[in-house]
Amino acid sequence: MIKLKMKGQTVLSNDEGVYDAYIVPTPEYGLNEIPAGPNPRDLDPNSQKVKDIIAGFLKDNNKFLISNGGMQVIIDDDSLVINDGFLAFTCDEDNSGHYDGQHTEFAVSKAVTMAGELNNCVKITLIEQKCFDSVSEIRGAAGAWNNRTKQKVSSEHNILGHFDTIKKNVSCVEVDNIGWKQNQVDSHGVKIRPENEVQQVLRLLGTFLPLTYQRGMDVSAIAQHAKGAESAAMKLVTDEPYSTYMRATYKYTDFCLELSDFIQCSLPSVLGEELFKEFALIKQTGKGQLKRPITKRAFHNQSLFNGDGKVAGALDKDWLPLFMYAIVNASFEYNAAKGEFIQNHTIDEAKAIWLECGREALKLFNAEFTANFTSIYKSRKADFINQPSKWTQVANMVLKTINTGTWRNRLATELLEAA
Repeated sequence: MIKLKMKGQTVLSNDEGVYDAYIVPTPEYGLNEIPAGPNPRDLDPNSQKVKDIIAGFLKDNNKFLISNGGMQVIIDDDSLVINDGFLAFTCDEDNSGHYDGQHTEFAVSKAVTMAGELNNCVKITLIEQKCFDSVSEIRGAAGAWNNRTKQKVSSEHNILGHFDTIKKNVSCVEVDNIGWKQNQVDSHGVKIRPENEVQQVLRLLGTFLPLTYQRGMDVSAIAQHAKGAESAAMKLVTDEPYSTYMRATYKYTDFCLELSDFIQCSLPSVLGEELFKEFALIKQTGKGQLKRPITKRAFHNQSLFNGDGKVAGALDKDWLPLFMYAIVNASFEYNAAKGEFIQNHTIDEAKAIWLECGREALKLFNAEFTANFTSIYKSRKADFINQPSKWTQVANMVLKTINTGTWRNRLATELLEAA
């Protein structure tokens, strides 16, 4: 039973299972007793929002209610008890707990730990389970509250289970190393960066779609994914006909994750020491950096899906799908009758192919980068990568390499060393 101290004796109700009360958090009866419910976002404890809430509550001026929206909490049906200045309830059923106000809960609890009971209170709305018919309805209510603060669409899709099948196909890395929801931290407690979020996973899996030869799924379509940002990636999951074909890619999630990390880690050996130092494509692209000679620019850093930290001198997340497509195009084909992708090369063979042709593929795209990134594309990465002809050119280069058969020598001699 969760017990909270009330400000006064009054609890307002609509007589349909919704209750409003003012709560005085104390060290003994704290808001942190309320469990997390179907809240799509993880909390960022170091965010400015948390700091501002703590500072506001510590003012101890009984005005905290003016600037804070409080908490929305789903409780078990008929569990609320009001007695002698306290209210108590349970949150034992599935999907019970707070669905909005987790920043308030965390920050106020921290303030009370620091200063004890104060002359401030928090508005709390308790809603019985019977008020909702489904998790989707709960998230609809939460979405109205979260419109106050912009929320990533991926967080909503995650709480609705739209990524569950992808998660089940992740085994080569810790599933928590992929950012499925906003403010998520990885297995080491580090906040996940954009290159390891689910949007990037979907873009990598999206490189399979041209193999289907379906309308709207050719190379020109996937080359635009970076320009569409999160919304374009989410459409691959939710919108037909994309979602049908995307479901057939999920079994190869490990292939994409492992190859992505391998490409990033192999760049020094693929390019060679001297070329690596002066390769513009793996350098930072900020305005200040682009004014410097290539050799004086700082390396671009990217985190790995395996959680082993950052790679210095790595491809931007927006560049990587182009090279992923080239390898996928050479390693898979689509069987329309069965509705599935057929794998013709193992992950080790795909790595060997990359080791054989990666240098020339990178040099081709690097030449385009140095010639036109700033002049034609005005340093806009999403516009620069949206060149279907370059995607096709690199993919054809890989196919020619496979036909020579020389890549097979890499399997025994260089693969383990490069990894």
